[in-house]
Amino acid sequence: MKRFLLIVCIICIVIFIIHTITNIIIKKIYPKDYSEYVEKYSKEYNVDSNLVYAIIKAESNFNKNVISKSGANRSNANNGRNSKRSCK
Repeated sequence: MKRFLLIVCIICIVIFIIHTITNIIIKKIYPKDYSEYVEKYSKEYNVDSNLVYAIIKAESNFNKNVISKSGANRSNANNGRNSKRSCK
């Protein structure tokens, strides 16, 4: 009986460690930066928040200082000229 309890305890500890390590790795690979904005606007526009996080990950890897191959950066995307041009 003692041996059975020991094995069960060891299995529980191993599962806990694996779960904790997995969560740490997932948070490192898929950070949820900008969650305040993502959660708010994903609900407002009825878009899955995980999709928004995936797009941010693919486009910039959550690096706010990233510059695209065409030379565009965050400030280029948010200026009025680009918005008006894209609406034509």
